[in-house]
Amino acid sequence: MPPRRRWRNQSISLKVEDVVFTIDRHVLLQASPVFKDMFVVGDSSSGEGTSEDSPITLEGYMADDFEALLKVLYPTTEDLISGKFALAKEEWIGVLKLARAWEMQKIREFAVRTLSDERMKLSNVERVNLGREHGVASWLLEGVAGLVERDPAMSADDLETELGLRTAFKIVSIQARFENTSPLSTVILGQQILPSFRPASLGCGSCSGQMVGPAGHNCHSCSRSIGLNDRGAIYLRDPNPLGSALVNRGKYWAVVSQQSKVCCRSCSHQIITRPLECQACHASVPAADSFFLLCGPGWPDIYAPSLAIREVFKDDITQCDM
Repeated sequence: MPPRRRWRNQSISLKVEDVVFTIDRHVLLQASPVFKDMFVVGDSSSGEGTSEDSPITLEGYMADDFEALLKVLYPTTEDLISGKFALAKEEWIGVLKLARAWEMQKIREFAVRTLSDERMKLSNVERVNLGREHGVASWLLEGVAGLVERDPAMSADDLETELGLRTAFKIVSIQARFENTSPLSTVILGQQILPSFRPASLGCGSCSGQMVGPAGHNCHSCSRSIGLNDRGAIYLRDPNPLGSALVNRGKYWAVVSQQSKVCCRSCSHQIITRPLECQACHASVPAADSFFLLCGPGWPDIYAPSLAIREVFKDDITQCDM
């Protein structure tokens, strides 16, 4: 007798809103542990779930979201060949919602990665709301940091309308605290808020003079051209920079750090890998040397914006599970 291979296809009927979906129960069983108990109900003497006339009803969910999830569970040949799914942003949000509710961890992680892609164009408001609703700390931090940097399209009233009074008040309070004192902005890498700054802030370790000239600087790792005052183009790879030495350099406060910690936002690699000439004293500063990050007069707490975001939103961050 020749060997036999059977692809089991035992269907289950599920009702979401007013739509009945009949699908392979094994597909859901593989993707979600939540459906194990649900299918026990479908196997009962009542016959619930065994036909389209007697489906298992999924209360509290949307048919459009469930259909989007099925597009991921049942990829087309084109999806498999291209390695991506032709889902819109709102469909991916629906997939994320159901994946978290039904403990589909791999699909949830995939949805988060897909929505994090720049092509999805999540706004700062969307990142805050989706991060809080779906437990994604990196989105919450990215959205808040972007709004603290004063998104030009968002007034205080807009913030209240989109995020609620409590969250709007938190963001406005951080904005007001640092708008005239902070020379830094922030970048988000994973769940870390890291301080970023303009190339103009790089100061010589010998004379405190400006190390980058008017033409800006080309990253030594990726060759990207960075303007002298490009905000957020450079970041300090140190999630806890308060331990760095803080010194008073006359009219400027400055923090002493190693050049190896200064990274390009574009490539995430060291921006200075060879000697750089100071624009003021013309000394050649080796790439391994320390430098001064020139901050401003009378402002020693230079990293407070980053720390304030984590402090003010610590309860929201704690509630995230991803």
